[in-house]
Amino acid sequence: MADHLDPQGREIHAPWLRRALLEDLLPWDQAQVVDLPHFWREYTVHDSIWNGLWLVPGRDLVALISWDFGWVNNDRIRAGEPDRVAFMTDKELAARDSPGAIYLLMHFMPVFAVFQDGDVSDQHDQTYIVYASSHWDRGAPDVMETVFVSAGDTYRLRIRHGSPSRVLCMNPFGRIIPLPDL
Repeated sequence: MADHLDPQGREIHAPWLRRALLEDLLPWDQAQVVDLPHFWREYTVHDSIWNGLWLVPGRDLVALISWDFGWVNNDRIRAGEPDRVAFMTDKELAARDSPGAIYLLMHFMPVFAVFQDGDVSDQHDQTYIVYASSHWDRGAPDVMETVFVSAGDTYRLRIRHGSPSRVLCMNPFGRIIPLPDL
């Protein structure tokens, strides 16, 4: 079975996403530019699904994460406050039979090294992220290291890169969702 299909043979991701990744058509000119330590103070990828890395011509990488956005608005929902981020309009929610999720795309530029500890194939069907962080390298002040850790700490990905990075949040329909406080 193709890795982009679910067990019923349906696309896992929104159809536009595959083409945008493969043909470098993502609207990076509309991305939010951010130092990742600040991003992690504002947002989490806890319980999100790691979808992979894509090489960009030059020395760049794009990480694709199916974002469990429930954690973004969770505290506000319990407090009865309005959502911090409106991920979909009412019309989009009504048409939600389309495949896909809320996509968090992170453009690391330039990338100096990528390290993998563990094996993604050790995961069941999907690799869930439980933790991510970024910090400056003490020995190289212009190098940042971002780490993604899977459930059970069976997989760890470290990316050494420059800063700032670009972040795109897009809903299943390809609409860009601005993230406040970045």
